[in-house]
Amino acid sequence: IGADAVAKSPADGYSLLLNIQGQAISASLYRKLPFDAVKDFTPIVQLTSSYMVLVGTTAMPGTVKEVIALGKSQPGKINFGSTGLGAPPHMAMELFNSVTGLGAVHVPYKGDAPLQPALLANEVQLAFLPLSAAVQHIKAGKMRALGVTGAKRGSALPDVPSMAELGLNELDINGWIGIFGPGGMPRDLTARIRDERSEEHT
Repeated sequence: IGADAVAKSPADGYSLLLNIQGQAISASLYRKLPFDAVKDFTPIVQLTSSYMVLVGTTAMPGTVKEVIALGKSQPGKINFGSTGLGAPPHMAMELFNSVTGLGAVHVPYKGDAPLQPALLANEVQLAFLPLSAAVQHIKAGKMRALGVTGAKRGSALPDVPSMAELGLNELDINGWIGIFGPGGMPRDLTARIRDERSEEHT
């Protein structure tokens, strides 16, 4: 709804969209959208870049290799949760399923808030979560951190291997948050917004 509103707004800098990588995913995920995900937006600045962490319940094995072996030995017995259909954690886990042959079954939730209790209660056994949503549970020993997306280990979880280390180079996935304007915004206007944002954070 928000993206559609910005896409149809004047390109004067007064209507901006703060969005995640779903902005890039939507064009290939949905047959029909009320906007063109490329032409109807002007990318202005990337604010953050972060990795996701594959977490399992404390009842799950402690390594990705062991999880894959368990899934293959019991097809359809492992469930994975996501923050919603088509959301980046859902797409990441479907890619993991495809690459590894795990065969985990998708259970979508409406955001991080209901997904985390479901993991803690063992309603689902696996999920990709943003680090910020998982780190406190990992450090408290309530979730197992199995691997982080990306080519390198994350500084917040230095003992957790990257997917690349585990031989899963396809899982080099970085999440991001960016600011977009309506399509056709003048370059001097986007530069001004970008520069003002940079000055606020120096």
